[in-house]
Amino acid sequence: MHHATDEQWLAKGIQSDFLLPLWIRDIHVGTLNVGASQIDGLSEKDRHLLTLLTPFLAQALCLWNAKRFEALQKSERRYRTLAEAAPVGIFRADAEGCCTYVNDKWCAMAGLTLEESLGLKWSHSLHPDDRERVLKQWREAASAHTPFQAEYRFKDKSHTT
Repeated sequence: MHHATDEQWLAKGIQSDFLLPLWIRDIHVGTLNVGASQIDGLSEKDRHLLTLLTPFLAQALCLWNAKRFEALQKSERRYRTLAEAAPVGIFRADAEGCCTYVNDKWCAMAGLTLEESLGLKWSHSLHPDDRERVLKQWREAASAHTPFQAEYRFKDKSHTT
């Protein structure tokens, strides 16, 4: 979330602001920040009207967030369905390089179970001759926030490639 600095407010001609917390029951769901171009701010009547509006704004904010969450869940289900049906191995990781998702095809290729693939444990399946190079390239890509692409070999539990 972006918060403007005093200098940014002043550059936009905002001389004062009025903050109202948005509550649903006892849960703080947001804050309404209304800026005014005059130094003495909003009139008492304007502040009162804004105060009356806060329950409706809080409800609208919650509905908007619920719709975003629902859309995200739907997108995630669609992704998982496609990933499970894909004829290729799919591996997803976070910015630190920890595996957060693999499909069944990837597990079969790596010779690992889902549990053995998650976190950083996936790297144990890399061929010893490839491991250092792959992990170095992986760290560089993660720190630069660029896609990672490399060719490497897996070894299975019986240490065959």
